[in-house]
Amino acid sequence: MTRHEPFGNQLTPFSEPSWYNGLPSPYYNESHIKLRKIAREWTETHLVDQAHDWEENGSIDHKTYERAAQDGLILPNLGGLRIPKEWTRHGKIIGDIPADQWDGFHAFILQDELSRCGSAGAVGGLFSGLAYGGPLVWKYGSDFLRNSVVPSILDGSKRICIAITEPNAGSDVKNLSTTAEKRITNGIWGDYFSTAVRTKGSAGDPSGISVIVIPKGPGVKVSRLKMGGVWSSGTSQVVFDNVKVPIEYLVGVENKGFEYIMSNFNHERMNIAFSAHRSARICIEDAFKHSQKRKVALLGGQSALLKAHCGITLEYVAREAVQIMGGLGYTRGG
Repeated sequence: MTRHEPFGNQLTPFSEPSWYNGLPSPYYNESHIKLRKIAREWTETHLVDQAHDWEENGSIDHKTYERAAQDGLILPNLGGLRIPKEWTRHGKIIGDIPADQWDGFHAFILQDELSRCGSAGAVGGLFSGLAYGGPLVWKYGSDFLRNSVVPSILDGSKRICIAITEPNAGSDVKNLSTTAEKRITNGIWGDYFSTAVRTKGSAGDPSGISVIVIPKGPGVKVSRLKMGGVWSSGTSQVVFDNVKVPIEYLVGVENKGFEYIMSNFNHERMNIAFSAHRSARICIEDAFKHSQKRKVALLGGQSALLKAHCGITLEYVAREAVQIMGGLGYTRGG
């Protein structure tokens, strides 16, 4: 196992992963260390100071999204645990890490460091639609879809999102009917919608679900939703009104969509777990820092001194009172 040099915040307990503290680990090599440093610098430069303003304004800065594409963050967020080597023709990988060396630990480090900005809305506004809508195309899409959709996604000129959650079915994929999709992350900026549609059977039948990529165009109506949180994620309602989609935009095999979507959920759940993991560390770090400055935290020492001083005062007053009482002060019953 390799012992790594300490990195990050070493003063706050549990604010960093254990291997950041210098503990040996068999899972991380020099490419992981390189990615960690670059991802932290990118987050500090482009997210930490801006994330709060994005949340208040209800939108990300789209120049930052373009910068993310230039700096190689789009491709890893789309690829997840594995990155196809041929994709590097259309986009770079942050840290210039070779595609064939990229693994799940790189994916974890990238999501973990991005989440240090403390805003799920900011990170989600940049990458969630891409991370959840894109893999369906590159894993199961035809050569036509891969060649016509993926390059523009990777260079940052177009955006994609996944449209599954329905007003009446939620994320219960087998019960969808597909006329409107609600709570679609990044939907307001979407150029393509990886959409689950019913092509056979009735609600409740998972064998009748297909996935199609719907380009934004006539009949596609998108409206922003006001959410209780993650305001800068661009969460929207997408309504499909008599939309005509060419057969070339079918993803994979007709009626196999349920399988595709379920496999893609694993990637989504891992990203959410990575984000929640770091968010918990951020809460600990912020609370710990505040506790060092908050005046109430000083009462522990002050109350100990107060107890000691009051004891001294009691002893002095009692002794002098006995002297004033003379002999009565030393006689039981007075």
